[in-house]
Amino acid sequence: TVTELYDRPMSDSGQLRLNQFDVMGLSQQAMVKMQSQRANRIRNTISQLAQVKGIQPIEPPKDLQATLRHYQQEGLNWIHFLLEHQLGGVLADDMGLGKTIQIIAYLLKQKELGKLTKPALVISPTSVVGNWNAELHKFAPSLKTLRFDGAQRKNLSTQIGDSDVILTSYSLVQRDIELWRDYALHSVILDEAQYAKNVQSKTAQAIRDLKSDHKLCLTGTPLENNLGELWSLFDFVMPGFLNSMERFKKLYRTPIEQNGDSACQHRLGQRVSPFMLRRTKSE
Repeated sequence: TVTELYDRPMSDSGQLRLNQFDVMGLSQQAMVKMQSQRANRIRNTISQLAQVKGIQPIEPPKDLQATLRHYQQEGLNWIHFLLEHQLGGVLADDMGLGKTIQIIAYLLKQKELGKLTKPALVISPTSVVGNWNAELHKFAPSLKTLRFDGAQRKNLSTQIGDSDVILTSYSLVQRDIELWRDYALHSVILDEAQYAKNVQSKTAQAIRDLKSDHKLCLTGTPLENNLGELWSLFDFVMPGFLNSMERFKKLYRTPIEQNGDSACQHRLGQRVSPFMLRRTKSE
């Protein structure tokens, strides 16, 4: 923790600049002398998390036209907990275990609680936009869903503010980014988030420009080739949590991938495990 906090440039006045995710591992005592515009908010977050007695179950939404399996209910509890504490997450269940229904249940619960006051934007590959639309109409018909694609989609822009959930694709969100920059969103949810793992791509950069209260990634393959892919997921959901790309490479990627440092790998696992939920079919 000390290395990660201090192995960075200081400000001209010699102050250390932190964001809320830098201090997730600090004790409340370490926060006493912290001074910043957001210090009180960060102190409150740490205080709340320190008092948590585990993730509490929540009632599934009454209007959900499905019965959640036990692990899907646990996923709903986990998503709700993270976003209640202004934290992001990566839902990385194997394909076929119902990541879509867990998100639909979460969004429906948010509406039931009166918290879905702004639209949620679901971004997916073009091939599954229709599947999301069908699943939402089937399992959550009370959610106002807008499928924002096709050549005439700009004509639908007047319906954005009245929608609960908006569906679009990775290829279109980049083209429409000037439109989306004007909207404050409840949440941005990336389905098959490995499509946006190249942080240098125009699509990944456009997605990071979106303004939202909550962010989630869905992927059955959180790590395919290297740890840089894991970094890119967390750089979207919680920017700064795993440091900059360069510092992540120095602190984690090089020691683990090139030097086989098992202790470093264990530290990284501990760091990300509360924010990544992965269940396999065999489990």
